[in-house]
Amino acid sequence: MSTALSPDGAIVLDKDVPCGWYGTLREFLALNQAEILAALRSRHFKVMGMQPDGGQMEAWRGEFAILSATLTDIAGSVPQAARWAVIFEYELPRERGRRPDVVILTGSQVLVLEFKESGTLL
Repeated sequence: MSTALSPDGAIVLDKDVPCGWYGTLREFLALNQAEILAALRSRHFKVMGMQPDGGQMEAWRGEFAILSATLTDIAGSVPQAARWAVIFEYELPRERGRRPDVVILTGSQVLVLEFKESGTLL
């Protein structure tokens, strides 16, 4: 995966990024949940040959809710954050299907997020 900067300073990724969804943080915050779920479901079907189960869909809904709230707060306090890249379900090269839930590229850092569900507060 290669990156470049657009004229407004946003991180631009290759068009063929092997992932469920990607765009800028600004684009992510403009999405509704149904749009991102449709993209993730489509990619899952393309890669796995079957629809995601209910547990996976619920996990994606939770990730969307958490990231929407958190990234809205970050975008409000860090203006350049709107240009960061957000990538869902990035397929790691040579890792036989392993995918971090979310990767965020800030321009100087790579943030890899893995969400785990727990019945208890940690």
